[in-house]
Amino acid sequence: NAIFSYLDHNDIDNLGLTCRWLEHEKQQFRSKANKIDLVLNRFLTVGEISGFQDIQVLTGMVVSGSVALQFFSREVYRTDLDTYCVLGKCLDVAKYYQSIRYEYRPSKDQLDHFEDDLSRIVDWRWYTENRGPYLQDNVLQVWNFDRNGSKIQLIATARSPLEAILKFHSTCVMNVITHRRAYCLFARTTFKERCTVVIDRGDRYNATGVEKYRARGFEVVDVPDVDRILN
Repeated sequence: NAIFSYLDHNDIDNLGLTCRWLEHEKQQFRSKANKIDLVLNRFLTVGEISGFQDIQVLTGMVVSGSVALQFFSREVYRTDLDTYCVLGKCLDVAKYYQSIRYEYRPSKDQLDHFEDDLSRIVDWRWYTENRGPYLQDNVLQVWNFDRNGSKIQLIATARSPLEAILKFHSTCVMNVITHRRAYCLFARTTFKERCTVVIDRGDRYNATGVEKYRARGFEVVDVPDVDRILN
């Protein structure tokens, strides 16, 4: 376990291929080091995690952002829990958060009651006229829920949450946790090369987001014609 803890995911997999004993040790290490509880327990009690996964099943809500990255890297960042859900299921997710004593905290441009603000977003005409800082056409609104200083963000999407994640500023945050699986799209680049490739320098470019990960030790790389390379 001491050896595995210093290796990235690719090297752990390669070491496990060398013999049956190391493959067994790899599985044992992963069962302890990559437990979802280790990243969710800053926001949820042990008893609440199963309920959180149940609401994921019912709504298709997924976890992404820094928490999903930490799940794979085994690093610890001070961060919020970013949860993405298609708009039509956001009320169910919000009610769940409120049932476990997370309180809706409106920003200055949001209405005081969650249901009222949600109703505005459902009105597509209001959204197109008041889109504000959300640069993706698939991200409709971001609501904050707080409990004793822990913050969960509920991010509403017009279409699949995965589409929003694939349009993030760069590759190191293209990770997602569902109710039963975790997916890292660029594992070698993110963990072995410690790089994040900027996807779009156009209208969707998020300089603040990119700089945050540069400060966390990632080399920021621009690739010309990145759409052609990724395809």
